[in-house]
Amino acid sequence: LGGNYFSGEIPKEYGVWKKLQYLAVSGNELSGTIPKELGNVTSLRELYIGYYNAYTGGIPPEIGNLTNLVRFDGANCGISGEIPAELGNLKNLDTLFLQVNTLSGTIPTELGQLKLLKSLDLSNNVLSGEIPDSFAGLSNLTLLNLFRNKLHGAIPEFVGE
Repeated sequence: LGGNYFSGEIPKEYGVWKKLQYLAVSGNELSGTIPKELGNVTSLRELYIGYYNAYTGGIPPEIGNLTNLVRFDGANCGISGEIPAELGNLKNLDTLFLQVNTLSGTIPTELGQLKLLKSLDLSNNVLSGEIPDSFAGLSNLTLLNLFRNKLHGAIPEFVGE
């Protein structure tokens, strides 16, 4: 479904697709909120909702129910609010792209529980606070992009290990 000119909202009815493993709606002209019902599709392994879409509101905490998720790309699509701590439940996640949005608040320490995470891009948001100490446990991380936020404090010793 990605890379088209679909408009409107992501149908909440997608939440009934219990065997769906891959959903890509990025690169469209979607709007509205991201339906919390997507959190019911626990078989989902890849979720691409970003690029050129213009959602209102934030990431539903129910996305944290998608424990089989390996890739979540919500970049450049108007997502606002705080990053839900529930994303720390996504133990199989290796890629999390949320760059170029208006995400605010602090980076949840729970993201440090994502031990398989290789790529994390939170750049170009309005995140504040410090890099969580829990990130020291992200030993598989090969990409950490926090460019253009409002982060402060010392650069943790573990960054670059």
